[in-house]
Amino acid sequence: MKSLKSSLFIVGLSMLISAPAFADSAYITQAGIYDVANTNQTAGSNANAITVNQGLNSNTETATVTQNSTVGNNNATISQDGYTDNATIWQFGYSGNASISQATDGVYNTATIYQDGSSHNETAVINQSRGINTGTINQYGLYDKAYITQSSDVNKATVNQFASSNTETATIIQQNGDSNTGSINQNGIYDIASISQNSGSNTASISQNSTSSETATIWQGGSNGNDAQITQTSGSSDTAYIQQNSGFNKATISQNSTSSETANILQLGGDSNDATIKQDTSSWDTATIWQNGSGNIASIDQAGSLKTASVSQVGNSNHASVIQH
Repeated sequence: MKSLKSSLFIVGLSMLISAPAFADSAYITQAGIYDVANTNQTAGSNANAITVNQGLNSNTETATVTQNSTVGNNNATISQDGYTDNATIWQFGYSGNASISQATDGVYNTATIYQDGSSHNETAVINQSRGINTGTINQYGLYDKAYITQSSDVNKATVNQFASSNTETATIIQQNGDSNTGSINQNGIYDIASISQNSGSNTASISQNSTSSETATIWQGGSNGNDAQITQTSGSSDTAYIQQNSGFNKATISQNSTSSETANILQLGGDSNDATIKQDTSSWDTATIWQNGSGNIASIDQAGSLKTASVSQVGNSNHASVIQH
């Protein structure tokens, strides 16, 4: 096996030496066993760089990098040191940065970064450890940034930044839990979305479709079975915030406005709470729900102009509803 490794390294080295002088570079280091590294830099690209490191602990790892750009200046890095992980990077735009790290204790992790031909100056980072995580980043805009960090079992995270996106930032952090799912879709300008899940079977989804500065944040840090969703469409300077610190809570925020809306849901210390905020065709709306018990249900529905609503429930099995039209 050592002789096979040596021959693979020599072949890769000779390919680098004999490569055409397009200023592209590809460096592959393999120190484990049964690893596979594939790199493809299409003729005509310029100043692209690929680095693949498969460490001493790596076993049956697969790394694939494809760079196809007439402008170039893309940078792709894959680091693998686990077991049967799979990492894929596609770069078709220019001045893109993509990095995938699959750590020593990773098993059956899958990571994919796709930077479209229309994209440029994009940044995508996926970090995975401990097993069976899936991370996907798709970028089509410009100056967008996406970060995924996963550490535990059966986590899934997806970030989509579409063609009209500009200077958007998306962050998903899932640690020390199981069966977590995080999804972010952005199609606006200067949007910021963040999902942080720590422990349990959490589910979080953020979707933003705006031409202005929307911000959405979801944090779930309790027991099993949390569910949170934020949807912001065609808004302006909207802000949505959801925090759930216990199990089996559900929270939903939906905003559809051309003005500055703010929605806050906070559920702490209890289980099986349900909170919903809906703000539509509004101006300067503010909605806040705070629940610190179990089995509580609260909803706010606002449509119109210049409204403020606040619901606070301490105890169990309370119901509250605010409707302003």
